[in-house]
Order: sequence, then structure tokens, then C-alpha cells
Amino acid sequence: MPIRLTSQKLKRLIWVLAIRESRRLYWEEGNPERMARLSFLLRELRRREDKPKRIWVTEAFCVQERAAHGASDGYIEIIRRTDPGRYFNFLRMSPEVFDLLFSIVEPAITKQRAVREPIPAKGRLEITLRYLATGDNYETLAALFRVSPQAISVIVNEVRSAIWSCLKPLVFEDPDEEFWLARADEFAWEWDYEHCVGAIDSKLVLIQAPPHSGSLMFDYKGHHSVHLLAVVDAYQRFSLVDVGAAGRQSDGGVLRNSVLGERLLNHEMNLPPAAPLVEGGPELIYCFVGDEAFGMSDFMMRPYPRCRGLNLRQRVFDYRLSRPRRIAESGFGTLVQTWRVFRSPMDTSLEVGIQVIHACTCLHNFLIDNEESRFRRPRRAEDRIQNHIYQYEPENEEVPRMGTLERMRYDFSMHFVGEGAIDCQWEKAVNANF
Repeated sequence: MPIRLTSQKLKRLIWVLAIRESRRLYWEEGNPERMARLSFLLRELRRREDKPKRIWVTEAFCVQERAAHGASDGYIEIIRRTDPGRYFNFLRMSPEVFDLLFSIVEPAITKQRAVREPIPAKGRLEITLRYLATGDNYETLAALFRVSPQAISVIVNEVRSAIWSCLKPLVFEDPDEEFWLARADEFAWEWDYEHCVGAIDSKLVLIQAPPHSGSLMFDYKGHHSVHLLAVVDAYQRFSLVDVGAAGRQSDGGVLRNSVLGERLLNHEMNLPPAAPLVEGGPELIYCFVGDEAFGMSDFMMRPYPRCRGLNLRQRVFDYRLSRPRRIAESGFGTLVQTWRVFRSPMDTSLEVGIQVIHACTCLHNFLIDNEESRFRRPRRAEDRIQNHIYQYEPENEEVPRMGTLERMRYDFSMHFVGEGAIDCQWEKAVNANF
């Protein structure tokens, strides 16, 4: 069985043997096993002495090269002083917001000096943000920041975990009744839909097929993916997220099998009780809005299916519901446009890919909170004008039975063509231009 020793122990053993006894004594004692052992040790020592010495880091990634030509101390510092717009495009946030983010995650990503000077925490954060902003491979980032690809792999994993753990308590609130009432007020003001507490939708995030996964992650678009299920508020912030469902599932199936869906079915999400919008009117539930992929329930409102011949009231309802519902799609669009790591399949394991999605959702909310001028679009003043120049005349149709899901949708639609009507809805509904 081969003997495995470190160079230091090997040298010590050889010299002890050489000092105590000589080769002549070994031969005279007639012990060939001892001689073979000593010969092996001598050959091993000679082999290791002839082997080229390993270096700690190549010259291209040494500290001096990083300080002279690395992006952290060079290009980024220059554009920070002279070109804030290019700085925002490079790291997806302004210098002031970067400093705020750095102050939050710095304690979690700072390394203490051991054998040599560690890579600064500021540079570690810049490397991770650039990776999330572009999705570049580690070799490209290594050439840009003068840090080895192996070190970048470790840095990105550590920093994105720190972003999730440090930002999650700040950008994701624990939903209670007051939280949902505040979200409903925002949707009523911004998108003219009362009692809406959030828009639910799911996005397919491309990944590399996990080993032995077969068609589990294969979606209807022909890619391997996982679902990012999110509840989005009126300003494109993610109120709740659920990540990791297999891509082959439908949006409705993802919600039904998620923790969020289970809590909604068990009435554990602290949604406000139903209340009338006008005095003497029917009680309308506080609910989420979604597209046709989600089923109607006592917490979910969906549009009337267009395959039927819809009357004016139903088309008005579909238009009014589309206003808050499209915010979920806009939120996903903003997420992908900002963090372009989503534009190509993530070349990571499934667990690491889920961590990347978590970190990006935190950064998405963080930027909307702190970069309002860039991410929040003010509502047009003409959208708030309500002259009620069109008078809706009820049609002869059967009224759904009280207490049914269809009756809840009917009550909402009657409100939208009555006291809650807005002028722009009539032309949109008549022309089906939405």
C-alpha cells in the first residue's frame, strides 16, 4: 500500500533514519524490507524536490495588478466621480444607493486578514452586482476585476446569500390586515381597482437542467425552468415570492401547491373582511387579481373568458381588472431588464439558482424604495378625470345567485359601470382595446 506523507514529515523521517543507521547496517542486517522502504522515501523526496513550486495566485490576479488595472479601483471610481449615469448602468444603482446597500451588507461580507490581505468588501459587492446585472461568466468578470474565477465563484455565492439575509427583513414585510389595507388603497388610487391587495403572476426563470431531472423542469416553451411566483403591489414591488416550483407546472398549479396557496386556502393571510364600497352596497371581498391561469376563489378574482360573447358590463370589468393585473407583468419586466442574469439559462445548480432569484427580488424591492425617480412612474393626470359622460344601461341578463363566486365578480362589475366608473373605460371596453 503506498505511503502518503507531506514533504515536511517525509524529510524529517528520512533524516532520522539516516542519522540513526547507515545503508551498510541495513544490508548487513539482511532486511530488504527496510531497504525498500528507505529507497521509496528517497525517491519520493527527490520527486517532490524536482516538482515545480506552486504559486498562490497568478500574476494577472495579484494584489498589485488588481490595484493598478482592476475595475474596482479604476474604472468604477472614475465613473463614480464623473458620470453617474454610466455608474448606474454598470451596477444598476446610483452611488448613493450603493453606499446605502454597502452599509447594510458590509458586516456580513467583510473578511479578516489571515495570511494575506483579503479582497475588500466593497469590491466583493461590486463583483456580485456586476454578475447579476449582466449574467457574464466568471472568466469575463475575472479579466475585468483582476480576481481569479475561483475566487469570484466563492464571492458571488457568499455575497448573494448576505444580500438575501440582510435585505429580506427590510424589503419584505410580514403581511397583516393593515398591510393589505395599505396595498388596497394604493391600487385604488393608482389603478382604479378597489379592494385589490395584490396582482399574482408567475415567471419562468431559465436554468440548466439538473442532473437526473428528466422532464420535470421542462416547460411548455421548450426550456428547463423554475417558477418565480410573486404577489406584486401597485408600484411593482414584490410583496410575497415563492421560488423553485418545477417549470412543467401551470401557474394555477404552482399557486395551489405553494405555501402561499396553502395559507390562502386556510385563511391564514390576514386578509381584511369584506366591506361595501358605497353606503348600502353589497359587501365586496378584498382579493388578489390574476389572469385566466388562476381559478376563481374567495381570495382570487380573474377576468371573464373572452371565448364567450361578452356584454359591455363584462368587457368593462375585464378592462378594469387588466389595469392592476398588468402591474405584475411590468414588475417582472423591470426585474429582467435590471438584472440580466435572467436573460439566459443560469449555469449553476438548482439550489444556487434559487438563491440568485431570491437575491434579485430583494434588490428589486430595494431599488424601487430608494430609486423612486427611476422606477416609479407617476400616473397621468387625465386618468383621474371622472366626468361620467357615459351612462350605462343595464341589460336583460340573469343575476347570479347570492353567495357564489360568480356573484362576487358580478357585484364588482356592477360597481365599475355604476358609482366606480371612469371615463376611459367605455372606449376601451367597446373596442376591446386592452
